[in-house]
Amino acid sequence: MKLPLIALTGAAVVLTAPLAQAAPPPNFPDLAGFSVVTSTHLARYQRTDQQMVKFSTPDGLACLVSALGGVAPIVRCYGPVPGTTGLAVTADPNAKAPRDFGVAQVHAANEGTISNYRGDYPTDLAGAPLLAPGEKVTLTTMTCGVVAGGVTACIDTTDGGHGFVLQPSGSWTF
Repeated sequence: MKLPLIALTGAAVVLTAPLAQAAPPPNFPDLAGFSVVTSTHLARYQRTDQQMVKFSTPDGLACLVSALGGVAPIVRCYGPVPGTTGLAVTADPNAKAPRDFGVAQVHAANEGTISNYRGDYPTDLAGAPLLAPGEKVTLTTMTCGVVAGGVTACIDTTDGGHGFVLQPSGSWTF
């Protein structure tokens, strides 16, 4: 499955003030002391010149952080997302080899989402390097880190701060 590329046409963007940086919620893991390993996780998006960061986690997630074509940044994690049991499944009727997996994402100034999906698993993330506990990656305003105990946390710090925390005790978004 190719990951969707979002394009804006005919739109003008005027920035009159810098975007506000937001602090994470109090129960968001503190990633401040984590080692930044972004440079070892950089990749090209589907053989284009667009950079993205891709990583896998010890608990089997495959994730990407991108800001393709200058559009707002996005983080997506695919795989065994904790907390998807009981959620409705969104199915892709055009999938060639459908399988079930969880999806967690945060896009620009939108609250994070967690869902179940049945479709083609994203092959673009095959071979994503491991992001170990105590490490983080950053691209534009997005940061993701892995905390010991099977926790993956991602945040976009613009416009009030949005993201998700994926953890065995219960995943959540903000």
